[in-house]
Amino acid sequence: MSGLSEAVLSQIHLSGEVDCPHFKPHMLKANLCVECSKLISKHSPAAIPDDDCLLRAIEFSQKGEKVPSCIFPRQDGRGGLYHGGFKAVMNTEFLQKENITHIVNTAKGLEMFGPKYLSAVERAKSSGVSILNLDWEDTEQYKVSYDDLGRSSQFIHTGRLGGGSVLVHCAQGKSRSSLAVISYLLAIERGTSFEECARMVKEQRKMAEPNPAFTRLLVGYSRSDTLKQLQQELIDA
Repeated sequence: MSGLSEAVLSQIHLSGEVDCPHFKPHMLKANLCVECSKLISKHSPAAIPDDDCLLRAIEFSQKGEKVPSCIFPRQDGRGGLYHGGFKAVMNTEFLQKENITHIVNTAKGLEMFGPKYLSAVERAKSSGVSILNLDWEDTEQYKVSYDDLGRSSQFIHTGRLGGGSVLVHCAQGKSRSSLAVISYLLAIERGTSFEECARMVKEQRKMAEPNPAFTRLLVGYSRSDTLKQLQQELIDA
């Protein structure tokens, strides 16, 4: 008998067409099994160990690439906060349904994904969406400043206070976008540690994982006077 919850099972169809008894996710592509080299969708529910494994796999699926993770839903007059990869920008239905008014692109070089992505960006702009391009590189050598984190957080907060929802993305929705989302949580969740904010994000987006340099940056930022000043500014906003 499967130990998966109905809520998670409803998000994906598991055909059971392969007889692999135990799905073991690939380290870099969580929807691919290292035992049989088949996608998780080809397995039976009984082969999946738990909800967490299935949710991780869904994020790597074609559907998961287009639909970002909800960190905060819309509530009390504030817009929601969504965290994902670049393909979410191309999901016009999602942008309209969730009233996305602000987009933070944390990644440099996304033009390599071609005209469909670039057209989607222009389409979003023409519909009135405000876009902040940060052009961060996902390397341990690249330096992100505290000012960059503050600028990103203020942009996100302005969007949410105005009642619109905000999408934060990088290429995949793993490292650079996690840096921006976690730094925003640090700014609005006063008294909450980096570890707690990172856990909050990871609960909603399983692949969220800033690279080691970004993690060190966030730990230092969480203890900085710069963050304390920003927290006061956002309270007064």
